[in-house]
Amino acid sequence: MSSGVWTLGRRPALDGLRAFAVALVLSAHVGIPGARPLGGVGVTVFFALSGFLITTLLLEERAQHGSISFRGFYVRRIRRLTPALVACVVLGIALEVAFEGTVRWEQVAAALTYTTNLYVPSVGAWPGGPYDHTWSLAVEEQFYLLWPLALLALARLSRREILLFLPLCILGSAIFRVLTYQPGTVGHSYVSLISRADELLIGAALAVAMHGRPPRLRSTTLVAPLLVAIVAAGFWCPGLLMPTVVALLTAGVVQVAATSTPRVLSIRVMTWLGQRSYGIYLYNTPVVWAVEHFGLPWQVAGTVIVAGSIALAAASYRWVEQPFLARRGSATQGDPQSLPIAAR
Repeated sequence: MSSGVWTLGRRPALDGLRAFAVALVLSAHVGIPGARPLGGVGVTVFFALSGFLITTLLLEERAQHGSISFRGFYVRRIRRLTPALVACVVLGIALEVAFEGTVRWEQVAAALTYTTNLYVPSVGAWPGGPYDHTWSLAVEEQFYLLWPLALLALARLSRREILLFLPLCILGSAIFRVLTYQPGTVGHSYVSLISRADELLIGAALAVAMHGRPPRLRSTTLVAPLLVAIVAAGFWCPGLLMPTVVALLTAGVVQVAATSTPRVLSIRVMTWLGQRSYGIYLYNTPVVWAVEHFGLPWQVAGTVIVAGSIALAAASYRWVEQPFLARRGSATQGDPQSLPIAAR
């Protein structure tokens, strides 16, 4: 690609956006009064960012090499996501044995096979174990399985035709979410790939729009108002519409962060947390589940949950995730460390 064409490269502000998203999730899980809606907001931010990153990687690989190595793509996903997931499940098993003397093996199997989003609707409610959050990993892993093939089929279309087609898919996903909604249950409306595809595809559409175009710098002053709007949408946007609205607002932040360096997302603590956000996301739910057994005041419990989640994520990043990625230099900006956590 020529120097006049935008490419992803390393974008610290995108790590900062991951930190913002995982902070929303943590705020919902530590018991802060009134903060529960923010967990769902954090999930959507992660989805939209992942859709953008994975699509950009695929488009850049095709532009550079003339094709996409599906084997290489899927191997990179496994190397990036699976080691920490296995470590998280092992932790969950140990905690179940310690606190309850039994193991929810059906949930373990669903977590390790990325099918929790199929298991949960069969129950109709959150099972309540340390693996509930793996529904969102299942959504993204299923997207990663299908999207490269879909993108290859769409390659026959022009950019304009793709950007006309994707909004139809986004609208269809949102309609499916509305039509399958059943009050009082956790069903396909919340956890299926189809009902969450609009969030992922909004990020993908942004990637298609930006790929191969000259870089267009956006004012970084837009970022702070957009972040505030994302938080506000969690409280005031109607529930079934909220994911789509938040994904659109996230796309605005991503566009700025992918072409410039907004300070609010680029400070060192934000990028550090963002790089470890996958681990924070993974280990947070088992930590929450364990801490709930002690009946601590929410302020004390929240401190333990945040500190424990970050400590485990830092250890996982250094001794579990990075060793696998370093074997073939798999760690890149686009390896989605941005997977969401369930907002229970």
